[in-house]
Amino acid sequence: MYPEAYHSMSPTKSRGVSILFHRDWLFRVASQHQDKEGRMLILIGSLNDVPVTIVNLYFPNVNQLQFLRKAHKKIQSLSQGAVYICGDFNMTPCPMVDCQSSGSRLPSQKAKSLGRRFTDFLQSVDLYDVWRISHPQTRDYTFYSQVHSSYSRIDLCLIHRTMVHHLLDAQIGPMTWSDHAPLILSFRAHFPARGMGSWRLNDSLIVDPAGRDGAASVLEDYFRLNISEEVAISSVWSAHKAVIRGHFIKQGAYRKKQYTLKTSTLLQQISSLESQNKTKPTPSIASNCFPCGESWNT
Repeated sequence: MYPEAYHSMSPTKSRGVSILFHRDWLFRVASQHQDKEGRMLILIGSLNDVPVTIVNLYFPNVNQLQFLRKAHKKIQSLSQGAVYICGDFNMTPCPMVDCQSSGSRLPSQKAKSLGRRFTDFLQSVDLYDVWRISHPQTRDYTFYSQVHSSYSRIDLCLIHRTMVHHLLDAQIGPMTWSDHAPLILSFRAHFPARGMGSWRLNDSLIVDPAGRDGAASVLEDYFRLNISEEVAISSVWSAHKAVIRGHFIKQGAYRKKQYTLKTSTLLQQISSLESQNKTKPTPSIASNCFPCGESWNT
C-alpha cells in the first residue's frame, strides 16, 4: 500500500518521523535532509513530476518556537515547489479554542502566550494553518491526553499563502489505534492521476484455506464442463485463466465490501464516542473509545 517510505530516527528510538507515499503516487526524491534527534525530515523532489517539498516535524515539548524558527530557516534554504510542513507541533495556535479539558480548567497564561507568539510567527512568514482555513469557527482536536483527560489540536499542516487557493478540504479523522487523530487534506492536483495499472492477484485470497478450496472447486467445475472432443484443449486451457481471474475479482470485491462495512461501523462508533468526550472529556467515556480502536486490528 505504501511501498516508498523515508524516516528520521533518533539513536535511542525514543522518537522519529516518517513520510510514506501511496503506491498510486509517483514520488522521485532529489534530496533528503534530517536531524540527528529524529525530529525533522525534509524531502525535496517531485510528485507525479511536479516539484514539491514535504516536511514532517516532531516538536519538543519545550522551546517550541525556537525549534520552529530553526526548522523554517532550513526549509527556506532548501525548498522547491509547493511546501507542506506537517507534524506534531506540541503547541496550539489558539489554546482557548484549540484545547478542551475536563471541568472548567482554562489554558495557562504560558500556553496562551505561546499560542499568540506562534500565530504571530506564522503571519510574519505567510504560513497558514490548513485545517483552520477550512474551519474558521469550529472546535476540534487531534490529540487526547489520558493523563490530563484533555484534548488539543497540536497536529498541524502549514502551507504558504500562495498555496491556499489550491486547498479543497481538510478534516480531522477519528482516533483509531493511536491517541492522535489523522489530519485528512485534499488539494487541487496539478497533474493527471496515474492509471489503474494491470490486475494483480491478491495473495491473501489463496493463503486462506477456504480461498484455496473455493478456487480449486471453480477450476474443477470449469474443466469438467468444458473438456470435450469438440473443443481443443489449448482453447480450454487459455479460457480458464479468465474464469479463475473473474473468480478472484469477485472474491476480492466481496472481501473489500465486508472490510469497508466493518471499518465504517467502527468509525461511526468511535466518532460518536469522541464527539461526546470532546464536548466534556471524562475518563468513563474515553475508556469506551479505546476498545473500539483496539477492534481496528482484529
